[in-house]
Amino acid sequence: MNKVTTNEKEVKLLRNVDTRKAIGPDGVNPRLLQRCTKELSSLLTLIFNTCLSSCKWPTPFETNKILEKITSSQLTNHINKNHLLSTRQNAFRKKRSAAELLLQMTADWSAALDCGQRTYVLAMDIEGTFDRVWHLGLLSKLKAFGVDVLVNVKHYDIKAGVPQGSI
Repeated sequence: MNKVTTNEKEVKLLRNVDTRKAIGPDGVNPRLLQRCTKELSSLLTLIFNTCLSSCKWPTPFETNKILEKITSSQLTNHINKNHLLSTRQNAFRKKRSAAELLLQMTADWSAALDCGQRTYVLAMDIEGTFDRVWHLGLLSKLKAFGVDVLVNVKHYDIKAGVPQGSI
């Protein structure tokens, strides 16, 4: 995954904008975004790609949520296509649950016990994990996974953690 870029097909996600929501801080009515998707898609593609390449974002901009979804989708596809996560990584993945993982692990433990193997289980719950995300470490890990990260972390005052509502 060399760079995250958008194309007109992805920008057409604007059709899925929730039109029941109020006008955002950018003053753009969600109905306008939805009804003018065809007319806006090439312009928004240019804006999004400029934002991504320059690491500069307009002040509150309703379509930033669309850009987040596009970026998240591309990153998820890259991770899945290249098998970068353990098959046992279920948290924050579509169509996976903690219950599914627990069933899988219970089956493994039972099989080991049936074979007479010693089985030890250590369960940990790390509270507030996302409050402790080390940005430079995360960026380094993404780069190692082949993701060209364009985010300028120094721009923000946040040294660690994940902003509320981020994907």
